[in-house]
Amino acid sequence: MYTKHLNPKKNKQRVVDEDGFVRRVAALCTHKSKKTKLLLITSKSSHAKWIIPGGGINLNETAEDAVLREAYEEAGVICDNATYLGVVEELNAMKRTDVFSLEVIETLDEWEESKANNRLRQWFSIPEAYDLLSNYRPEQIACLDLLR
Repeated sequence: MYTKHLNPKKNKQRVVDEDGFVRRVAALCTHKSKKTKLLLITSKSSHAKWIIPGGGINLNETAEDAVLREAYEEAGVICDNATYLGVVEELNAMKRTDVFSLEVIETLDEWEESKANNRLRQWFSIPEAYDLLSNYRPEQIACLDLLR
């Protein structure tokens, strides 16, 4: 049973599960012909910090719908073949993230967060992605581990 709660920081409602964890999604976007490459985006704070696209699940939205939406909003990609890989928990932050592998079928020249937050995106090898995430978002390495 999911409930809603108001995130005062963003003035948005977030889905929270019965254990009090905020539910999120992470999009491990791969290219149709380059399965060994992963798409990362820059953080809102710096072009030197790379992260996995993802975010909160809205009310009345499935995790699969949320991950497709987040990939579109944050990375400017249209994806297909959403494959559920598993869940990653951040106990100290009370977050549960459903991780999906997605196949990019279209890349937009401009997208919502490229304009609003000046986000960049780039393809990286899996080892490069591990290195970049370990420097800035080590908690996201558990998402990459689900690719194995």
